Amino acid sequence: MPRGGHGSGLGHHGRLSPLNLERFQTARLRAERLSAAHLPQLQHMDRDPQVMTYLGGVRDDAGLEAYLERNLAHWDQFGYGVWVLHALQGGNFAGRAVLRHVDVDGRDEVEVGYGFLPAYWGQGLATEITHACLRIARDDVGLRSVVALAAMDNAASRKVLEKAGLRFDRQVQHVIGPHALYRIDFAPASG
Repeated sequence: MPRGGHGSGLGHHGRLSPLNLERFQTARLRAERLSAAHLPQLQHMDRDPQVMTYLGGVRDDAGLEAYLERNLAHWDQFGYGVWVLHALQGGNFAGRAVLRHVDVDGRDEVEVGYGFLPAYWGQGLATEITHACLRIARDDVGLRSVVALAAMDNAASRKVLEKAGLRFDRQVQHVIGPHALYRIDFAPASG
C-alpha cells in the first residue's frame, strides 16, 4: 500500500511519521520518493564517473532504465526504497538515499545507502541522511537490523557508516567486487 503525506514528516521527538515515507526532510535535505520523473537527475548522477566510481561505474540508458524500474517496483512492494535528495537551501538536486532489500551471501537484508554529486561531498550530508534512513528503518518500517555495503577501499563511506552507528561485520563479495559489510541492530522497543 502506498504511503504518502506532506510536510517534513517529522513528528514529536524528531521521529518520522509512519505515513510520510514518500517525503521527509533533514536539517539540510529534502527527500522524495523516486519516480519516473526523476530520470534526468539519475542520468546526471549516474553518468558522472566520479560519482559512480564505487557504485558500479557509469550507467548507460539500458542500465538506468533497469535501475529505475527495479527501484520503482521496490517502492510498490515494500513502501520504501530510493529517495531523490534536494538541498533545502536553493533546492538543487544533490543525490539519492536508499533503504532497500539486497541479497548478501544468499540472505535477504535491507541496506541503507546514499550517493551525492561531488558539489555536496565533505559537508556531512551523507551522515545526516544515513541517520534519517536508519530512523525510518527502526521507527517506521520496524526493522531489527540494517546493513550497508562500502567498497573496501572507500574510506570516506566507511567512515560515514561508522559515524552513523553501523559496525563492520565482515568482508563480502558484492556484485562489483569485495565490499565491507556494515550492520546495525536495533534494540527491541520497550513498552
